[in-house]
Amino acid sequence: MQYETYYLEPLILECLSKTTISTGYVRTRIEELRANQFDVRMRFLSHVFAARSKAGLGRYLSIHQTILTGMMDDLSIKLAGEKEVKTLQPLRITLLEHIHEHCASLLAFLLITFPNFIDSSANYPERVNRDWKMTLIKRISAIEDRSVTNEVLKGLCGLAEGLLTNEQLKISPRTGRKWVNLLDDIENIHQPAAISYEEIACLLISHEFNSTAVHNLLCRHLELQLQLSTDPSQLHGLLRYLEKIFKQASLNREKRFFENRPKLSSSLLEYIRAEIRLIELLKDPVFQEMGKDPFLGSFTVSLSVKQLAFFVFLQVETGILLTRTAKQVHQYFASRFSTLEGGSISEKSFKNAYYSHSPEDILKVIDKLSQMLVIAEESY
Repeated sequence: MQYETYYLEPLILECLSKTTISTGYVRTRIEELRANQFDVRMRFLSHVFAARSKAGLGRYLSIHQTILTGMMDDLSIKLAGEKEVKTLQPLRITLLEHIHEHCASLLAFLLITFPNFIDSSANYPERVNRDWKMTLIKRISAIEDRSVTNEVLKGLCGLAEGLLTNEQLKISPRTGRKWVNLLDDIENIHQPAAISYEEIACLLISHEFNSTAVHNLLCRHLELQLQLSTDPSQLHGLLRYLEKIFKQASLNREKRFFENRPKLSSSLLEYIRAEIRLIELLKDPVFQEMGKDPFLGSFTVSLSVKQLAFFVFLQVETGILLTRTAKQVHQYFASRFSTLEGGSISEKSFKNAYYSHSPEDILKVIDKLSQMLVIAEESY
């Protein structure tokens, strides 16, 4: 296969190896880059028309996408190094910047002209990635300014900004389009203060914005809604309604934002169905008889309140405990367990400990978990 960008690597090496660089040399190389820009684009187009198969064309374009992306990242590193040396060479930096812009222009041409043939899951070069994130964060900030009275939407904006400021998150053509489409829909909300929890949740489900933090945000706000009523029938009706509209919102078969995480619709429906099962269980006469068990409330643990709360927190986060809201978890363990050191546990102290974990308490729980692991391995 012929690589259309064959001339770039020798040019970069030549630029870096020269001890002195003249204005004339830089001017000539820049003129050559401009001429090559047009020629390479024409060769890309001619290859497309001459291609015998879509698979072969996809490989050809994806390889050039990879080459240009790698070259841009490499040039960014070299430019950063050149700007830190004691004896700056402005002309060398100028030429390297022009080569970087040349690569960026060719890559943009590939991505815009052949969106169905390039690798849409490949990350953008680092500099392009940063530009994308800055643009998205500005849009989110503008949305947040319009959403100050809507706690769910405001919380969502904060989470989205947090995701984008994380250096480990990279933007690709696929995820870039998903971010743009999601923000377009949010920006089209005429009255952000009036949009309901259900509407926001359905919008996020329809875009499959399956961040763990977003799932937790939606579950927390749903839990607050559930606490507003003590009527089991009313709660059951609300949960069934949410189950129905969330299922409908997931019918568009949108691909997930984060491929290594479960679909947002699946995780929310699992949470809702667990709440439905709990309400139905509480109505069961057999369960009500179990509530008269004289042994309830008699369990003492060797952990402190903070350590017990963290141990329970781990069970909730890993999906061992499914059928309780956070408040119900706090109420249950506070009323059913006591500690050797302090006796009975108040719901407030358990709740505070549930959300605040100190290193000492974490290490104590890790030690207990290690003992459990040893027993499990011996039993295997």
